[in-house]
Amino acid sequence: MIKKSFYFCLTIALFMSGCSTTTYSQRKIQAPLDGEWKSTSSKAILNFKDDKLSGNDGCNHFSGSYESSADELRIDKNLVSTMMNCEEDIMEKANIFRRNLVEARRYTNDGKILKFLKNDGSVLGEFKSVSVSFDGGKYIVQTLSDGKKATVALKHGISVFLELKQNSKMSGFTGCNRFSCDYLLKDDDIVIFNLATTRKMCPLDNMKTEKTFIEVMKNGAKISHKNERWELRDASDILLMEMIKE
Repeated sequence: MIKKSFYFCLTIALFMSGCSTTTYSQRKIQAPLDGEWKSTSSKAILNFKDDKLSGNDGCNHFSGSYESSADELRIDKNLVSTMMNCEEDIMEKANIFRRNLVEARRYTNDGKILKFLKNDGSVLGEFKSVSVSFDGGKYIVQTLSDGKKATVALKHGISVFLELKQNSKMSGFTGCNRFSCDYLLKDDDIVIFNLATTRKMCPLDNMKTEKTFIEVMKNGAKISHKNERWELRDASDILLMEMIKE
């Protein structure tokens, strides 16, 4: 009787072990999280790098740590955040977004679309991969600096942008005139040359913006990507310009 009980228990143990192994083997290994991701339903941005998470919830910047394995995900609930006040509806969406982040327990990632899931498989958030290559497209300038004064946002109503085209050509708008130039890019080093503009006269604020922009373009030496923004810095690593890709 004792021998039968032993074999019965052994059979149950092997059966349970077999079930456990099968369940584990069915867990699908997902593509790495590293990189930048933009929410498909809001302005929120996520950036995963070296087991650290940073981003913007649509109102405030935040950062923290996370752990992932196979398809499992745990984001530290003690995220560090700026404390800027935004409009009520924006704050509400930001709070929901942050709450969903720390509630995520699983994820799927095919390299293009990232989804955060609850344990039951219900979707908490969906994100698309953001290219981190400074390549073709339109870039809207957000801030400018001559390298001597603090970087300031452009005044309302003044638009500055640049467009990267084929054959290392660039064109855009200075805030007053159209411009065109050539550029060379290797890794994060950039050289801008042969810059030419039209000669239209504009209001004083626009002319000042144009002057600063031209100086920035002449002194820019390094281009880098941080969260949703592109930064142009001089050879001394002083921030000259911030842009967002349209």
